[in-house]
Amino acid sequence: MFLEITYLATEMKKVLLLVMASFYLLVLSAQSSYIPLGNDFYGAMERLEIKSGVFSPHYNSTIKPYSRAKAIDFMEMINDNFYEDILITGVDRQNLYYISKDNKEWSPEYGDILSKRPVFRRFYKYPAEFYSVDEHNFKLKINPLLHFQLGYEQDATIDDNLFLNKRGIEARGVIGNKIGFYTAFTENQARYPEFIRQQNAFANTVAGEANFKVFNTTGVDYISPVAYITLPVIKEIDLQFGYDKNFIGNGYRSLVLSDNGAPYTFLKLNTKVWRLNYQNIFAEMVAPHQRIGDRVLPKKYGAFHHLSLDVTDRFNIGLFEAVMFDRSNGFELNYLNPVIFYRGIESVIGSGDNVLIGMDFKANIKKRLLLYGQAVVDDYQFFEFIKGSGLWQNKLGGQLGFKYVDALGISNLDAQGEINIVRPYTYGHRDTALIYAHYNQPLAHPAGANFREFIGILNYQPSYKLRFTGKLTYLTQGVDTGSVKYGANIFELYFVNGVWQYKSLLDNQVGQGVQINTFQADLGVTYMLRHNLFFDLNYTLRKSESEIVNFQKTTSYVSAGVRLNMWKRGYDY
Repeated sequence: MFLEITYLATEMKKVLLLVMASFYLLVLSAQSSYIPLGNDFYGAMERLEIKSGVFSPHYNSTIKPYSRAKAIDFMEMINDNFYEDILITGVDRQNLYYISKDNKEWSPEYGDILSKRPVFRRFYKYPAEFYSVDEHNFKLKINPLLHFQLGYEQDATIDDNLFLNKRGIEARGVIGNKIGFYTAFTENQARYPEFIRQQNAFANTVAGEANFKVFNTTGVDYISPVAYITLPVIKEIDLQFGYDKNFIGNGYRSLVLSDNGAPYTFLKLNTKVWRLNYQNIFAEMVAPHQRIGDRVLPKKYGAFHHLSLDVTDRFNIGLFEAVMFDRSNGFELNYLNPVIFYRGIESVIGSGDNVLIGMDFKANIKKRLLLYGQAVVDDYQFFEFIKGSGLWQNKLGGQLGFKYVDALGISNLDAQGEINIVRPYTYGHRDTALIYAHYNQPLAHPAGANFREFIGILNYQPSYKLRFTGKLTYLTQGVDTGSVKYGANIFELYFVNGVWQYKSLLDNQVGQGVQINTFQADLGVTYMLRHNLFFDLNYTLRKSESEIVNFQKTTSYVSAGVRLNMWKRGYDY
C-alpha cells in the first residue's frame, strides 16, 4: 500500500511538472501584476465604467484586484470610444492620466513622459517610479512604501496616542516579456483604537494581518509580505500564484470573499471568453488556533469558483461556489477540478466539508446608476424557509446596494448605499477547521453573522489632487450571553463535548440574543502632494448602545498622516 501511494505521488509530481512546462510553452504575451486592493483610484475606475455604460471587456470589475495591463486597456478604450459620449469631467480626464502614469509600462501614450525634477538624474526619472529598468527582456519597477500616522482617541481607557508606522518596499516587473511578478514587504508598528484592540485580542491576531508581537502593552509589531507571479496560459486564461488577498463582489462589503482578513497562499486561474468570466482559486489557509509561542500553525484548504455572464452590455449575473476542507495529507485532489460542482463531489467522496454557494448581479442604468446585489447560502432547508420556522440550518445572507455617479447633478460627487443582512450561524460549522474563516478572521463580512448593516458613502473629488469622503455605518447584531450561542460568532461550534450549543433548532431570527447597535461616522480628507504621496486627515465617531452596560461605549478619534505608494485602510468592523 505504501509503495502504491509513493508511486501515485511520484506520478502526480510528473503531471504537475508537465502542466507547468506547458504553461511556459503556451505563453503568448507579457503578463502584468495587479493593482493592489484598496488603491485610491479603484473608485475612479469603477466610476468611469459606470459612465461608459458598458462593462469592461478586458476584466470583470466584480472580481478584484484588477490586472494593470487590462485596466489600461479599458481606460484607453474609454479614452478612444467614450471620451465625448459620457460627459467626462476635467477630474475624470486627470484621473485617466494618473492611472496611465501609474502603469506606464502598459500605456504607450504616457510611457515616455519624464519627471520634471528627477533625483540625482537616476531616481524618479518617471513620476511613479523610484527606480526602474526597462530592457527588451526585463522590466523592473521599485518603489518605497511608507505610511506614518498619528492620532488621538477620546474617552479611551489608556492615555497613549494612536499611531501607525509602516516602512517597506515593493517591486514589480516582467521577465522575458512573459512572466510577471510582484513582491512587497512592510515592517509595521501600531497602536489602534480601543475597539480594534479588543477585536484583535478576541481573534488573537491583528485585523487584516497575520502573526504579531505585543510591545508596550497596547502596541503591536508585525510584518506584511505580499508576493506572486503571473503568466497567461493562453490568451484567454491567466494564472497567478502567490500570497495575497482577493475580493469578489461589487459592494463595499462582500458576503462571499472579502479582503478584510489576512493574506493567504493561492493559485488562481481566470478565464475570459465571449461574455463569460470564470475564476478558480485554490488556497491554503490557517485554521482557527491559539498563539502559543513559535510553532507551525494548523492548515486548512479552500477552493472557490466564480462564473459570471454579461447578459447584456449593462447587466451581469454571477454564480459562486466555495468549499472549506481539512486533509491531513494535503489538498483534496478532487477539488482541483475547475469545472465540477463542489456539492456533487463532496457527496461522492463522502466528506462533511463546508460548501457555500452564492450569486451576484449588477446593472448599469443610464450611465449614472449601478445597482448591485449578492446572496450567499451556507445551508438551506426550502420548506422550513417557506414556513418561516426559523430553522437554524437556514444559514443565508443577502446584500443590496447602489452606486450613483455625479449625484444630484453635482460633478465628481459619487454616492453609495448598501444593506447587508446575514442570518445566525451562517459561515459556522461543526468542525473548527471547516469554519468559513482564515487566520482567526472571517473570510466574508468582518462582523461574522446574525446582523443587519446599513452603509452610506459620499465621495467628492473637486480637483484632481483633493478628495473628501464621508461614511456612515449602522450595524445591529445579536451577541451571546453566558453559555447560549445566538449565532453572531462564526467560530462557535455546533457541539462541544456532545452538548448542543446553539440557542434552539427553530425560531432563530436575525438579531437574536443581546442586541448591540453600533453607529460609526467617518470623515476624511486626502490631498495628493505629488504622484502617490498623500496627506490624510480623518475623524471617526463611534457609538455602541445595548441593554448590557458593558457593551455601551462612545468614543471618537482623529488622525493625520502621510502615505507614499500605500493605500488608506478604514476601521469600521
